[in-house]
Amino acid sequence: MSTSLHGADALNMARSILGRELTPQEAQIVSSEGFNAGTYKDTNKQVPTTGFGQTGEFANIPFDQVVNTFEERTRGLVPEYNNLPQALQLRLLDSTYRGGISGSPKTLEYVNAGNWNVAADEFLDNKEYRKAKEAGSGVAGRMEDTAQAMRDYGSQLAAQKVQAQAVPPQAQSVAIPQATVATTEAPPQVDAGFLSPVDDFINSWFGGNQSGKPKKEVTELIPKGTKETAKSIWDTLFGD
Repeated sequence: MSTSLHGADALNMARSILGRELTPQEAQIVSSEGFNAGTYKDTNKQVPTTGFGQTGEFANIPFDQVVNTFEERTRGLVPEYNNLPQALQLRLLDSTYRGGISGSPKTLEYVNAGNWNVAADEFLDNKEYRKAKEAGSGVAGRMEDTAQAMRDYGSQLAAQKVQAQAVPPQAQSVAIPQATVATTEAPPQVDAGFLSPVDDFINSWFGGNQSGKPKKEVTELIPKGTKETAKSIWDTLFGD
């Protein structure tokens, strides 16, 4: 009697065989397929199966190489595969591994057109799904999970579109030029200063109104000797 493992036991067997932790892709296939050390007939397609759901040419190939091969096939079927959320990638890989989505050209057509909700409906609209549903086979559950992953992604894209349309475009800020106000600048005021009577006398006698200069400035232009003479005359006439 061959050994048949499922769930955590199958995952541990895969880790033991590969000698390392599993990639998300490997874990997805192991969780879906389980493990069988011998050979049995697939309940849905009645084909000889062994290991982790490995059939035909893949029966004697190392499991990690089988997973890589089927992931490359999925990329070939769905060119946008690498840009999809990992949850959806894993479901598409799972379906390709089982032979589901690869056998539904219409589903792939809708998938590659970005019509995810329609693709989900089309994916479940076939005899294989209805038969598996009637029989209570795990295949029906796997197909439903794949269809739900498509719908989830379709809803996500629709929500993003609504959100993008709800945000108004950024208002362009228009720079309003500042009005130029013409101002007449008052001429600088020159402080002529306060002159003592002596300075006023000196200015009137010796400075005059030369060049229209302020009194204090003109007074300061008069030579020092002349100022002393003028002060002497002032003192003689008027005293200190």
